[in-house]
Amino acid sequence: MDKREAVTIAEYQLTAESFREGTWHHDVSQNRDALTAAMPRNPGKILDIGCGPGRDLVAFKSQGHTVVGLDATPAFVEIAKELSGCEVWHQSF
Repeated sequence: MDKREAVTIAEYQLTAESFREGTWHHDVSQNRDALTAAMPRNPGKILDIGCGPGRDLVAFKSQGHTVVGLDATPAFVEIAKELSGCEVWHQSF
């Protein structure tokens, strides 16, 4: 793992809960809507790379999509699994 990646993951690991609290209610529905509008099947399958604490996993799942999250920060993986009920993989990009 490259040093910059390790530093970034360590910082997110330390601040995972405050990051979740600070970003959970940001309205990014226009971004999710643009993605789903371009999908050949709706609902469909979505791999959310860099899912963080799972805000978008929850939104996509509520729309009927099959969603899998992926994140490099262990704390985000655990939070996302708990809050979304989705499969979430712990992997770097």
